[in-house]
Amino acid sequence: MAAWEPLWMSPGAWEAIRDQVVGPARAVDPAQQTSLDLLRAAWGDARREGDRVAVFLTPELAGALASLLDQQPELAALLGT
Repeated sequence: MAAWEPLWMSPGAWEAIRDQVVGPARAVDPAQQTSLDLLRAAWGDARREGDRVAVFLTPELAGALASLLDQQPELAALLGT
């Protein structure tokens, strides 16, 4: 079983990536749909701590997110905030 690791970001970054990347993502390959569904669930279960948000991801889900963000590098840059 893979470990879940937090990906920390600002609330604005979390919302932008949720609304523009994770939420509208569609799988071309049906096998990817499960990963996208799990990524959406993880995004919805984000934990707020002060002025930052943590989304807990497995390496597989982190890879799925990275693949989605490769198509929108301006949003990927938000993860540094």
